[in-house]
Amino acid sequence: MRDHAVCRRRWRRGRGRDRGGGRVGAARRRDPRPFGRPGRVGRSGPDQTGRAGAPVPDAITPTTVTVHWTAPTAGSAVAFYDLCKDGQQCGTVPAGTTTGTCTGLSADFDAGIYVNARDEVGAVSDPSPTLHVHTPKGEGNPPTAPTGVQVTAGSLTSLSVGLSWTASIDDTGVVGYTVYDVTSGTPVKLGTPAAR
Repeated sequence: MRDHAVCRRRWRRGRGRDRGGGRVGAARRRDPRPFGRPGRVGRSGPDQTGRAGAPVPDAITPTTVTVHWTAPTAGSAVAFYDLCKDGQQCGTVPAGTTTGTCTGLSADFDAGIYVNARDEVGAVSDPSPTLHVHTPKGEGNPPTAPTGVQVTAGSLTSLSVGLSWTASIDDTGVVGYTVYDVTSGTPVKLGTPAAR
């Protein structure tokens, strides 16, 4: 079960004013510190040495974002890194690892991804800068199967063979095919020609 407290940000009360300049009671301002931070736990704790660097995207799918980042200042007592999505924990990796995957996202959706460093007793650093991403649409309909596979005339040699087939159809477009040899009963990949 994920502990979303390591990713939430606290709100503190402030004073607002109406359009005429009068006070209208309490208004909310965002405190940049993470919610639930137990406090500083010694000069080597994460919040004594700074925050993780801004996450950099490595791969984005409809439901996940994989990122990497730079570690806080040398000497930090970091034990874990928590990946956060808009205030909710979406992944955790141990210290020494500066890449991770945020899971549980929605397809075709905007999300803000950031990283918190956390020490053994639960003290949490300030959050890294936020990476704003938009996940791609999910693939609901797979391509149709290629049909009419045949050997291209004059292409057969002792080492190779040319093939042709009727193209597959897909609502988002076909980008390539994978050719397998199944003579042994177990598919063996032979090549990945691009779609034309």
